[in-house]
Amino acid sequence: MLKKLIFVTILVFYCVAADPICTNGFTLVNNKCLKLISNTTNYNSAEQYCRGFGATLMTVKDSAENDAIKTFLQSSASMVWMGIYCLTNEQCFWDDSSKNVSDYSNFATGFPLTDEGNCVYFAVATGKWISGDCDSQQRASVCELPTTVADDCPHNFNGNCYTFHEKQKFGDAQNTCQQEGGNLASILSEQENRYIISQASKQVSGDLLIGATWSSDNNEQWLDGSTWQYSNIDPAYQHIMNCMAIANSVVHFAKGWYAVSCGMPYSFVCKRPAGAAVSTTVPPTATVPPTATVLPTAIPQTDIVTQSCNATLPMAPGFFTSPGFPQNLATSIFCTYQLNTIGSYRILLRIIDFVPESSDNVINVYDGDSTTLLGSFNGYTPLASLVSSGNRMTVPCRSFANDPSQCLWDDTTTVVDSYKNFANGFPLSDIGNCVHYSVGGSLNGKWTSGDCKGQSMSFVCELPATFEDACANNYGGSCYTFHDPLPFSDAQAACEQECGNLVSINSFLENRYLNQLIGGSMGDQLIGASFATPDALRWIDGSDHSFLNLDPSVPVHSHCLVFSSGQSGVEVKGKWYGVDCGNATRFICERPAGLGECNPHAPVTVAPAPTNPSNCNQYMLMAPGIITSPNYPNNYDNDVSCTYRINTIGSYNILLQFTSFSTELKNDVVSVYDGDIVNRQTFKGNFSGNLEPFSLVSSGNMMTVVFNSDAQNGAQGFKARFFSYAGQ
Repeated sequence: MLKKLIFVTILVFYCVAADPICTNGFTLVNNKCLKLISNTTNYNSAEQYCRGFGATLMTVKDSAENDAIKTFLQSSASMVWMGIYCLTNEQCFWDDSSKNVSDYSNFATGFPLTDEGNCVYFAVATGKWISGDCDSQQRASVCELPTTVADDCPHNFNGNCYTFHEKQKFGDAQNTCQQEGGNLASILSEQENRYIISQASKQVSGDLLIGATWSSDNNEQWLDGSTWQYSNIDPAYQHIMNCMAIANSVVHFAKGWYAVSCGMPYSFVCKRPAGAAVSTTVPPTATVPPTATVLPTAIPQTDIVTQSCNATLPMAPGFFTSPGFPQNLATSIFCTYQLNTIGSYRILLRIIDFVPESSDNVINVYDGDSTTLLGSFNGYTPLASLVSSGNRMTVPCRSFANDPSQCLWDDTTTVVDSYKNFANGFPLSDIGNCVHYSVGGSLNGKWTSGDCKGQSMSFVCELPATFEDACANNYGGSCYTFHDPLPFSDAQAACEQECGNLVSINSFLENRYLNQLIGGSMGDQLIGASFATPDALRWIDGSDHSFLNLDPSVPVHSHCLVFSSGQSGVEVKGKWYGVDCGNATRFICERPAGLGECNPHAPVTVAPAPTNPSNCNQYMLMAPGIITSPNYPNNYDNDVSCTYRINTIGSYNILLQFTSFSTELKNDVVSVYDGDIVNRQTFKGNFSGNLEPFSLVSSGNMMTVVFNSDAQNGAQGFKARFFSYAGQ
């Protein structure tokens, strides 16, 4: 059992009246400077590329900016990384450190969704924001800089010019800056700090003097008189000197500010207003502040963000402790600390105090989300500092073995909870997040944890059972065939000739199977889905539509769907998106495996879907299905007006069977029309009163039913089933 431990996390930095302009080839868009990077990369690489300019990935702070960016990108890119990082579905932050993404956002419905990824991209076609995986997804990106003022200086940022110089003492460095019409640089924002760091490493070596003094009474001031509104002082360093520098050398993990001797020479950075005339008058020599008194090294309480067990630290810097610190860690504790920062920054973790019960107690620190071990500490090893490779770090703290209910089966069916056979002490994600099955020895048949990347071993693949059939693609009880392009209705008719339908995809596993069959050269494939309403999907074969895999970045303009092959580079491979039903498209048929002889001319006998609400005034109803009067089997209301538009596809007709019918005679009437146009030419009949079951058949693949009731004397109403029908 651990007695106590305490950590600290710190950000790691790598990095007027005149008309506004942009530098570095950026384009002025809605009073900000943007640069499209067409090469596709993952999110972190995109951030690092932008950081080379001292820029961030683009931010969008209002609807006008969103529209302007959509226009700027409309013919150049389809999806681009944005400068947003989401810790949870409720906590997203701009990469420029300006604020939480709360005052304005334009996420697509259902997003952000950190199960899909913590990063965010901009879908140009819709202007919507979509969650994406930071590491695996490759996208174009847009870098953003603030506007500035025209000046021929090489480092022009946000209305100021910066120059970098080799080593001088503080007073001499300030005099040099004054010769240039400026001062040692004041740093007034996170963006300015990022810019200076990104340029300094290219211009000078070693730590970098800035224009700040730090008096013995702990008062910080800028030489140019600017207000002290932003600080990046590293709390781990003692205040024993009165001048200040940015830790820019390789010996410092964090690119924070710290106190230095004013009498020691350092590289330095000057700052002056851009577009201003440079004075040649030599100003008086700068005054060097006196040496400071040594102050306590404790982190200022105003800068501390304390994280509780199993919470997510909103943003570095901060610190966290084991539960109950400085008291002993209790038993049955399972805590995981997620440490985060934004953009292309990294996490620096300094362990300040660690007292274990024994050398067997180990604290492991992981890079990212518990995948790569950065270091282990048992209380007897030196307390070193660790740096993440990205903007997340994970530190688990446990006083018992890992919880099996947090393990998931690879087929996504359920958590490993209803049945498990872990060996004693397992699962243990400190060893690894993957699990292997032991064969032979004392652990025969038991499950133990293993390192997903570091361990190599045999493996067993699993497929669902199916029926014997000579078809080439036999999976899960179905046979799948791929065909050359046809329009939707003709494609369905072709599938019917094989005694099947356009494919319905009812699970993640089936979608994955088809995804591995479809290569990019095969092109996108029509599937048997259409939109019964603008917001609801129906499968042609009547299957349940509990599994949905729409690509939210692609707007749905039509009622038919295709399975993306990823060939175009716009849609995500394996996702579904809308197409015009009349376009000739490759398609997939599905039929039952082991069917035997196929008779494609037999009437369709697919059972109707389970009982639904009345479907009154639904946009489109695809056969098979059921319609009822509102409230059925209870009485319908007065003054009801309902329209039911019933559809099927291909060469089928609609068979409409009224199984129950009771309305007020002549006053509450059901009218049936052959097709989707309501007029005298398509009229098939009016029905009211108490009627025995009866059937109607359309001449084509559409039928319309209209029900109107008057202001009194409601009745039970009606119930009708509708089918796709191959007869006459």
